[in-house]
Amino acid sequence: MSGQRKRELKKKLGVFISIFVISLGILIYSWVVYGADWERLPGGTTGGMIVLVMVAIAAAVSFVSSVLSIGEFLKTEKGSSQGTGNVEATNGSVAAGGNIINSPVHIGDIYYSSSPQGTPYIPPDLPTQKDGIAEPGKLPPGSRMVMPRNEVFTGREDDLIALAETLLFNLQGRGMTVTTGLGGVGKSQLAVEFCYRYGRYFNGVHWLSAVSSLEAELAECGRMMGIQPWPKEAEEQVAVTVKALVEGERRLVVIDNAEEVEAVQRELGRLPGNCRVLVTARRAEWPVHLGLVAHPLETLARSESLKLLGKLATHLAKDAAGVIDAGGKEINKPQKGKTKPTWAEHALYRLAERLGDLPLALDLAGRYLNERKGVTVEAYLKGMDAAGSALKHKSLMDWSKRQENPTEHKTNLAETFAMSWEQLKKGEVDGLARKQFGFACY
Repeated sequence: MSGQRKRELKKKLGVFISIFVISLGILIYSWVVYGADWERLPGGTTGGMIVLVMVAIAAAVSFVSSVLSIGEFLKTEKGSSQGTGNVEATNGSVAAGGNIINSPVHIGDIYYSSSPQGTPYIPPDLPTQKDGIAEPGKLPPGSRMVMPRNEVFTGREDDLIALAETLLFNLQGRGMTVTTGLGGVGKSQLAVEFCYRYGRYFNGVHWLSAVSSLEAELAECGRMMGIQPWPKEAEEQVAVTVKALVEGERRLVVIDNAEEVEAVQRELGRLPGNCRVLVTARRAEWPVHLGLVAHPLETLARSESLKLLGKLATHLAKDAAGVIDAGGKEINKPQKGKTKPTWAEHALYRLAERLGDLPLALDLAGRYLNERKGVTVEAYLKGMDAAGSALKHKSLMDWSKRQENPTEHKTNLAETFAMSWEQLKKGEVDGLARKQFGFACY
């Protein structure tokens, strides 16, 4: 129970006890002084009796209220003390109840499926679809979200609405979808943004990284939920977590960076029916029997690429906005066969075009230019030409050891493309792949 609630109960209990003691004192005094001689009472027999009856009623009511207040106090004390446990998170970022902690932490006294006041979390009413995408908000208590929201996330409104349609508004199926696309297209970032915008409409958000053991990841979700007593054996931890996930109308489970069909199938079979599932994967084809609604992710629109570059390299924001305004509606789909307009010759436009509107490449390039404000975009483009390809330029090398990495995935563009290329050799060639590999001269 919160400290404020305790103080309110104590204050109310004090008032009831005071009334009871005063009323009881008046009755005892009247009996000792006047005894059965009612005529001697102030106001005569009738008036005196009315006063005494009112005092007696006040004593009875205050006595009952005091007992009820004591019972409520003891009940809430017991509810807030049971199931307390410890949760530890190290080597990463953890969001518990919507609070982001970016350092090794120790979180104590978390109890399962409860808000800080001891009442079950009740999601707000679903937003109306005509209002567009939801605003960012806090996550439900007991959620496991290992990444903070990316403050420079740009665009993807249609993709967010499509995910919401499948995972929230769809009443026909279980609600499971897989976001697919080549490495660096922004699948994980889309999932993170969805969690922070729509997570509060679920009873809990539970993030699993398929790079690690899914069983261990699921157990960590149970640990974050504060389940007590917490088993020592890993198998039992998974079992009690699955049992706890049944609580609530709907929960969101994210399986990030999944590639193995068998592992995903095993996880889907383990999760209860109230769990809506969002999978991110480079793999484009998934067995139909899994029931995953495919959502292929494209590169950014050119206008969104320019906005992202302007957010990352703030000194270029004005130029980016100017190019977008000059390009108007044609900036995303320039008409072919015509003389190239002036805005298309702008260095920022050519940079977005050179990087294929790929979010990872834009992110790396934008941060590079932001740290080196003396380097013009034109000089940057010439540096890429001199390096032989975009992939060989030092700005697109790995910076995963730096704290700016929003997803903690590999950020070396060459390695990311190499992993995607392995899949393309298996027949997964499409227009998006040719576009990306073409800009990289891979």
